[in-house]
Amino acid sequence: MKKITFLSVLLLSFTILIAQTKLGAPSNLDVVAITGGTFLMGCLECNSDENVVHQVTVDNFKMSVTTVTNSQYAIFLNAKAVGASGMFGGVLFLNVKGVSLGLEFVGSQWRAKSGYGTYPAVYVTWFGANAYCQWAGGRLPTEAEWEYAARGGSNNANIYAGSNVIGDVAWYMGNSDNHVHAVKGKMANGLGLFDMSGNVWEWCNDWYEGTYESAPQTNPTGPANGVNRVLRGGNWMLEKEYSRVDFRYYNMPGYSSDFVGFRVVAP
Repeated sequence: MKKITFLSVLLLSFTILIAQTKLGAPSNLDVVAITGGTFLMGCLECNSDENVVHQVTVDNFKMSVTTVTNSQYAIFLNAKAVGASGMFGGVLFLNVKGVSLGLEFVGSQWRAKSGYGTYPAVYVTWFGANAYCQWAGGRLPTEAEWEYAARGGSNNANIYAGSNVIGDVAWYMGNSDNHVHAVKGKMANGLGLFDMSGNVWEWCNDWYEGTYESAPQTNPTGPANGVNRVLRGGNWMLEKEYSRVDFRYYNMPGYSSDFVGFRVVAP
């Protein structure tokens, strides 16, 4: 049994390695190729905006292995010539007043603060996240793609992204020591994605809607308009309930915090 388990782990690691690639210039993000499929989205006996369990099908897509880091976001800010205010074209990309911001503007350039290069880029608004994704040749994930990826694909019943034991895969209130952590500090899920539970909320592309439609859907993108954008995954300062793969949250697109970040999806 031990031999079979060891070989299975090696095979999974090899499969993930094969699936990883680069999104390409200018971002050079590590991404995982995810085979699309059909899954049951939502959660029975959970919150009112989750408890319509419905069939969803998504196409193949690629997703960044981690949330975008400070070092990666600094490259974008410099490429776009975003100034010290964090504003670009009259739109706030980065809240530079954040007390635990991991980025700094020195001279005329952005850079990650010493020791914070591999930490998630936080205090990024939905606008700043969306702009990065477009610059990198991708986009923000749909809410359906996010949940499918967090679950590890079609037939996965884990409560959190990669495990039923939250401490294996997530930084949350119970183990974070009250601060955000560098990416890849916990186990990846079965697709090779890190930190999809806990550490920081992640912006999705969808406008938030208070309930799901019950009919089967293919590549849903959410409502055509709204007030708030979807956030997924929980964060370092919240209880484990918020890190469930099916837990839904939201905020206004101009919102920013030290517990909100994002990752990238590409076709």
